[in-house]
Amino acid sequence: MSWPIFLGLLATWLVEGSYAPQLWRIYQRKQAGDFSLLFLILNITGRCAGLAAALLQNSPVFVGFFVVGITVRGILLLQVLYYHRREKSLAHA
Repeated sequence: MSWPIFLGLLATWLVEGSYAPQLWRIYQRKQAGDFSLLFLILNITGRCAGLAAALLQNSPVFVGFFVVGITVRGILLLQVLYYHRREKSLAHA
């Protein structure tokens, strides 16, 4: 494995792994009121654009980076949507 590929993989795991504590915290607290939906939607949209660019450039390391990023941000978005809805339904009960 070449150094650029190794560094790309390491960067992917460090950057995307940094979201694990936040995902766990939201799950434990059962609320995500401090997250902006606009931030997450813009972040995922940017990652999708980056994925398209990586695919056009035939860059497998960056394709992997963006796919992992989209997956992690997608999980975070689903958590935020779920807990926002849950909070609204509990407020109406």
